[in-house]
Amino acid sequence: MAKVNRIQQKNRPFREFLQDFEQTLLEAGGWGWDDAVRKGYLKAGINYKLKSLLVAQVEPSSYTDYVNLLRLTSDNLEALQSSSSFPSSRQPRNSSDSMDWQPTNGVKSGTFVSREVQRARIAKNQCLKCGGEGHIGRECRTGWKPPKATPKTSATVSRSTPAQVEEESDSGKE
Repeated sequence: MAKVNRIQQKNRPFREFLQDFEQTLLEAGGWGWDDAVRKGYLKAGINYKLKSLLVAQVEPSSYTDYVNLLRLTSDNLEALQSSSSFPSSRQPRNSSDSMDWQPTNGVKSGTFVSREVQRARIAKNQCLKCGGEGHIGRECRTGWKPPKATPKTSATVSRSTPAQVEEESDSGKE
């Protein structure tokens, strides 16, 4: 019975885990146990990802229906993960996703390019900012930014003490 408490799915497929779980349950004499008890042990063994997918599901009362729900959910998850549209956080989908561009010579970060360079890039259908191909200036991802505008000088404001303010207001009353 202690082995039924310890069995965990971890990162393996649910169907593989289920075979081990049911074999362990059989060895522990658990096929005669109540459905709620078997479901409890099974629920404790499945991984977090599968548990999180069941949050919005109505939990069946029988062990067999619960296993069928877990199979369906895990099969759908595996199908989604094997599709090409599923984002993988571990590695890029293919090697073409890596950066293969080189910065344009003569364009320094934080500086504008001359009108001649801009005209030449427009004629060649290149990005105005970096000179790269396949995108335009507003979509440029090179990190190039125009220089910040110099702050305008503001008028100097003198600070008056309360005594000075009172003196100035009293001077016009005489």
